[in-house]
Amino acid sequence: MKVDELYNSLHIGALVKKLFVQKGVSPKNITSAVNISIGNVDKIFKKHDMSIDDLVQISYLLKYNILDFIVEKYLAHLPPNPAHIIDYKSLTIEIGINSQKNTIDETDKSCKFLPEIHIGEYIKKVAKQNGCSKNYIAGQLGCSVSFVGYLYRYSKLKLKMLLRLSHILKYNLIAEPYLSQMSIVPFLEGCIITVNLKQVRITKPDDKNFLMAFRRSDD
Repeated sequence: MKVDELYNSLHIGALVKKLFVQKGVSPKNITSAVNISIGNVDKIFKKHDMSIDDLVQISYLLKYNILDFIVEKYLAHLPPNPAHIIDYKSLTIEIGINSQKNTIDETDKSCKFLPEIHIGEYIKKVAKQNGCSKNYIAGQLGCSVSFVGYLYRYSKLKLKMLLRLSHILKYNLIAEPYLSQMSIVPFLEGCIITVNLKQVRITKPDDKNFLMAFRRSDD
């Protein structure tokens, strides 16, 4: 199967729109994450592909790691395993025993790391480490060798190109540059917080896949 055919079923805009609906967030709020006018919001949801930087910003807006979901679905078989490289940020949970208000604070909520990423240089480094020449990559992508040279100069790329290149290089190009620096705490509305002697567990009755578990620190 050709590389391009692997991701034809992935419609980024439709996925983002679905998440906005699930999270109950107004689509108009996307203008605070992506440089787009309110009148053009619907165009975002029609895009089959999107800049990975925009997806990071939208992930923080929705408090849902879109990249983590996509990597798990499409790149889970490739090294490096995100679980082995992600330095999870420390979290503090405050639970008011006599109050219905439960809060969770995150040590780092920003996307300030994005300008520091030059994804083209990272791809070039991985290609060299894995012994993949520009000729080989060009053949797999069905493009010119000079275009691969241009890719190495880009500081930003769209998601599907990174997925394709990850497949070609047999290396997860999203985990280390992006996932290792993202720390997102999801919305906790409608959650059940269970406290026992060993840990705190947060679950959602309407989402069987949602689970946050924290070891208790010494009192």
